[in-house]
Amino acid sequence: VTGTSEKGEEIRAETLMQRVERRLAEQRELLINRIGIKDRTMFFQKEQANAYIDMVAKLEEEVRKGHQLVDTEAPGLVTAAREGEAITGLRLDPIQERYLVVRLLETCGKDWLNTARQDEQAAESKDIVKSQKRRAELRDQTYENLCKAAASRRLFNRDQDFLHAKEEAQAAYTQAKTAALRYLDARVRLMQLRGLMDFLLERSRQYVRLATRMDGLVKALEKEAVRLMVGETTVVPTYSLRVEVFETLDEPRRRIWPRVYSRLFLEDGRFVGTFDRQALAQAISQELKPVVQEGGRVVAKGVDQTVADLRRGMTQLGRERLRGRIFGDENQPGLDVISGLDLEARLILEPAKAPGEAVSDHEIAAYRKRKLLALAQLAGVMARVSTAETAALDDGVVANRTRLIVLGIDTEAGGRGAQAFTESLIDVMGAGGRQVKTTRWHDPRLIIVHDVVMPIPLYYFEAITGEIEPSYLKLAGDERRGFRLHTDRHWEEALPNLNPRRAEVAAGWALKTLSTGLLARVIGMETLAVGGAEPEAFVWRRQPAEPFVLGAEFVLALTKIGAIHEDAHLRASLEDQIARQLGAMTDEAREARRLELIGQLTADLDQISVKRVQGIEVSAYDYLNGPVMRALLHGLKGLPREPEVKREVRRESKRY
Repeated sequence: VTGTSEKGEEIRAETLMQRVERRLAEQRELLINRIGIKDRTMFFQKEQANAYIDMVAKLEEEVRKGHQLVDTEAPGLVTAAREGEAITGLRLDPIQERYLVVRLLETCGKDWLNTARQDEQAAESKDIVKSQKRRAELRDQTYENLCKAAASRRLFNRDQDFLHAKEEAQAAYTQAKTAALRYLDARVRLMQLRGLMDFLLERSRQYVRLATRMDGLVKALEKEAVRLMVGETTVVPTYSLRVEVFETLDEPRRRIWPRVYSRLFLEDGRFVGTFDRQALAQAISQELKPVVQEGGRVVAKGVDQTVADLRRGMTQLGRERLRGRIFGDENQPGLDVISGLDLEARLILEPAKAPGEAVSDHEIAAYRKRKLLALAQLAGVMARVSTAETAALDDGVVANRTRLIVLGIDTEAGGRGAQAFTESLIDVMGAGGRQVKTTRWHDPRLIIVHDVVMPIPLYYFEAITGEIEPSYLKLAGDERRGFRLHTDRHWEEALPNLNPRRAEVAAGWALKTLSTGLLARVIGMETLAVGGAEPEAFVWRRQPAEPFVLGAEFVLALTKIGAIHEDAHLRASLEDQIARQLGAMTDEAREARRLELIGQLTADLDQISVKRVQGIEVSAYDYLNGPVMRALLHGLKGLPREPEVKREVRRESKRY
């Protein structure tokens, strides 16, 4: 009811069914108004009666163009009706729309379609394009009457018959024009209602099918919500050791998300904005729309696709409606660690308060400190590290122990509250005199705290030296193994052992070949002329071919020899040359060369150790070459020696 009339009768607004009918008429009117049939007035004299034929011909041509326009444009209106735009445009909630569809299905099927069909048939009989009889009456009979009246002769009022005939012709012309427009309108209306009927039938079936699936969909969404509430998630993997905001500290820990949701979105009238029926109805209606395939064919969604789309659409709508309050937008700041902990403290402490009594700032600070203490208890080095290694091996590793806090809170922009929270966090995490460092990152809803002990050599980890290394050595020694142990094939035979506790373990063919090649002088260091410079590098002294450059460092040479192992021809050539050279050497020469190499390796290792102790910068290659040199030294010392051969070895670095 919108008011009362002068007689006191109720005035009501349009019903939903009338609004649907009006929307169809408005769409149809836009098309009909584009049909250009002109109004023409017959001002000709009786001597110009033939002008009537031209006017009728123009009328017929304009009506035909109107038919062509309808044939071209009406399918678009039919598609809109078949997609139910007149109904979905009302933006009703699902219950209202379902009721309207049921009512329209009955009214449209029984009344609207029958009336439109009768109107279309009646109008067709008066259309000059569709009705040959009507066209003959307008073109022949009316023209004949007009000509007879023009030829009549009277003594008095001699033009009266012609004027009367011309008025009749004018009326016939106007009726023909009106009948053409009425027929085109009735034709389009009938097409629209048929399209609407298709939509109503399909939508009613869709509602019936969905009715059997909605309970399952609601239960599935509730089940997923319960899964998230207990801590399970597939969106973002959770940390194994964590303290969550909006989770109780007492065991078993429980998430209090329902209470947070109620406080943020339901209480104090916020539920009105959260559950906007108009937004819900629009989102549901959007997912119920048919799909337009390639080529313009409109196909209704299947029930499985509709259920899946509804689930996705409702979840997406929920994220959009709630995101601003949680993550912040241009109108509100959202939640971060500080505001989240404050809200959690209020929700946990309020039930113990008397009605009307508020939680004090002191109580919130105390609760927040309890939360930070729980976080501090989880921080630490989690690996199984042997603390005795650094003292036993004397490897020069100096460990730096620091507690690192990765913090997303902007203390400068956050004001005193952010500064006070950061100071409290550092105070709790630095208990016991522990050094605390902070670093910034982008997410204000996450704090990461962990203890850092750097550097930690791999051989400190018990899992590596006690489990992984023995398994590796076992597989490496299996000659029947049909697979590689290394991603880079060059390391298959060239990787030295980097564990100083197992220096006696050989590194395979590459290390043995490097050792015997140096002993036989097949491999040695030579000066190379490159671009004016003269760097030194290990080379394979091939005879009579050019020397094969292996690299300027032990580790590079070992890698290159590992690559040679992959080529059967080069491997055999290198092995044969070393064997021939060693066979040609006397025992005295071989022993002297062995002692010379031992002295050179020992001197170089001593220099690296002196640099490290004195604080002189040690190069990266010194660290990499050290294990290779120690393995070579161990191998050379294990070779058979002649006891009577005694030579002094110079303890200094020299060319190999």
